[in-house]
Amino acid sequence: MDSQQVDGTRVHLYLWSERLQDVWEKQSEIDSIEEWMKVAVSRHIFALLECVGYARGIVTHTYKDKIFKETAKWEIRRHVDFLSLVELRRVTGLFVNSDFMKAA
Repeated sequence: MDSQQVDGTRVHLYLWSERLQDVWEKQSEIDSIEEWMKVAVSRHIFALLECVGYARGIVTHTYKDKIFKETAKWEIRRHVDFLSLVELRRVTGLFVNSDFMKAA
């Protein structure tokens, strides 16, 4: 569609499609994981990495030391792109959208 400006910023409008909705929802799940990882403790990040690996059907590193927290986050970011929307929702349901953080 023809693009316009809103508050001086150029915006792009796209016709709705199922594919666009899936991409949008998948990115929303990834964004919620990113926000959660900002406040999660190391052991929860390591557990998330194992769950993401399990969802992909691969073996991931098992980290224990806090110095590997950023490495684990990097691995999570690398793997989530390969997960389907359903798999992402399962993972975010386990960690991000649960009371898991309250158990810390």
